[in-house]
Amino acid sequence: MKGFIRFRYRSGQLGLLLLLVSGISKAQDPHFSQYTFAPVWLNPALVAGKSDLQLSMNYRTQWASITDPFISPQATLIYPLLKRDQQRIGGLSLAIINDRGGANGTLVMTGISGTYAHNLQLRRDQYLSFGVSGGYRQHQLSSEGLTTESQFVNGSFDPGIDIGEDIANDQFNRPDLSAGINWDLEKQAILAGAGIALHHLIREEVAYISMPVATPFRATLHGHFAVTKNNLEF
Repeated sequence: MKGFIRFRYRSGQLGLLLLLVSGISKAQDPHFSQYTFAPVWLNPALVAGKSDLQLSMNYRTQWASITDPFISPQATLIYPLLKRDQQRIGGLSLAIINDRGGANGTLVMTGISGTYAHNLQLRRDQYLSFGVSGGYRQHQLSSEGLTTESQFVNGSFDPGIDIGEDIANDQFNRPDLSAGINWDLEKQAILAGAGIALHHLIREEVAYISMPVATPFRATLHGHFAVTKNNLEF
């Protein structure tokens, strides 16, 4: 019987498989702790590293201690492209996500994306993958869940008073584009890889109230290392 053991470095736990994820961003994107089940959101090039048809789902709750936390479910379908000898050519992916926060979904983002990734075989045990992901996102803001200082009179809150904000656009839609590159090594007892991805390459100016701002840009750097022995992975 084959065993499978994996040690991770996450949440302060030290192990032999290391993951580094760093981002540069001016606004929040959902970040999933189970990153292996959300490869498109980490790096589109990772879609080319799958040899089996894969359907994965994530459900993330941020700041669960507050009354109305952010909730982010997502699903990803990956279809591998293989040669007759089962060698990986690349992969295709379809992913959907819904990110909402506030009472009754005050702020909601819904997105869908398609991804293509291609493998370039450097050596028998090394691959360089390139991936591009294109999609569409809808952002919505509901004023029903908003409260402002204009609704406080003599220290008392009155929900019947107007919030005093001119919301010029409570919904906007925008295209989305991401691209990435990833290197993988699969050499006997050693599994290693590293990659970088750039997200939100289409930087449109959008605004809910008055002053438009450019769509935030995000860069992600990641890597992993594992050693296997007697069918065990460390």
